[in-house]
Amino acid sequence: MRRISKHFERRRKMVNGWEIGRLIGSGAWAEVRHAVKVSPTCITGSSQLQSAVKIIRKKDLTKHEGRSPASEIEIMKRLCHPNTIKLLETHEDELFVYLFLEYCSGGDLFELVAQQGRLDEPTAGEIFCGIVDALLYIHSEGYAHRDLKLENIFLDDRRQVRLGDFGEASSKQHEPFSNLCGSPSYCPPELLARVPYRGEEADVWSLGCVLYTMLTGNMPYPPPEDGNPSSVLREIRTTQLTFPPELSTSVVDLLRRMIEPEVKDRIRLFEVRNHPWLQEHRNNLSHNSSYGSLPSLSSSPSLSSYDDLISPRSENTGDEKEKEEKEAPLSAPTSPVFFRLLAPSVHARGDLEPAQLSQKDG
Repeated sequence: MRRISKHFERRRKMVNGWEIGRLIGSGAWAEVRHAVKVSPTCITGSSQLQSAVKIIRKKDLTKHEGRSPASEIEIMKRLCHPNTIKLLETHEDELFVYLFLEYCSGGDLFELVAQQGRLDEPTAGEIFCGIVDALLYIHSEGYAHRDLKLENIFLDDRRQVRLGDFGEASSKQHEPFSNLCGSPSYCPPELLARVPYRGEEADVWSLGCVLYTMLTGNMPYPPPEDGNPSSVLREIRTTQLTFPPELSTSVVDLLRRMIEPEVKDRIRLFEVRNHPWLQEHRNNLSHNSSYGSLPSLSSSPSLSSYDDLISPRSENTGDEKEKEEKEAPLSAPTSPVFFRLLAPSVHARGDLEPAQLSQKDG
């Protein structure tokens, strides 16, 4: 993505009122930069609206079959939940498309687990409640996420969960799915075997892998050294999953039922929400709860309330909705170093391999 970086490093660039700033991260087909937009009504010294802007070169859009920027934009426009990443606006010019996303200064869940080695059950339970609520909402809106992993789960400046990266998301109307997507270490066996699968059931497996990694600091099925997804499938079929003795009986029961190779025996998402372990920790949710010492990811001032600067989204119907959809500019998926939206989904994060998490167990 050096081509994009060179374009923005030559001079300070304004895009639709946003000042595009430092590079946050880059991937196979996009890069993410920090952006700042000041409301005309803001007084001097007041908070500035921050964003993580995905930038994609239009020439590259046809090179990445199966990932549709327009589809991700459409999905994000329809989602509005406290635990999902917010789409602020989109824009395009002659060379690029831009997707301005909510800036999460708390980092991603991968960074938190990597820093702490593993999370205790109360902390993991509080975070997991937000993830489950977000996923239940997404499913209720008719979508499957299909790329759940620690790198796609973020924390805002109040340490509340935000689920992001909808580049692989798809309408459940297209089920059963058959394409291979997401990171192999989080993929269920039916997906790795390339047989038709249902999005909700695949999401539950991935969610179980997320919880297992949060609690143990290890992935249940680490990325294969040969990079071949079939190696993960072989590991699932031949290796019995083990659990550290310090985990409670209740959470082990939940994990076993989520990371269940037989689809017909796998727990459903609503059952996950109602599981005793999750109910036990749901009452602990609080804006003042501490998830431990979070990484310091940015020296920029955090936004106290971007809702004061952006008109709230509302559900449109009829002609109004149709007009909005026609006028919406094409955009593409990307995300910040903290967001990890741009790392190729079939690869594990490169700067800190999941296997390194086990070294922190010590």
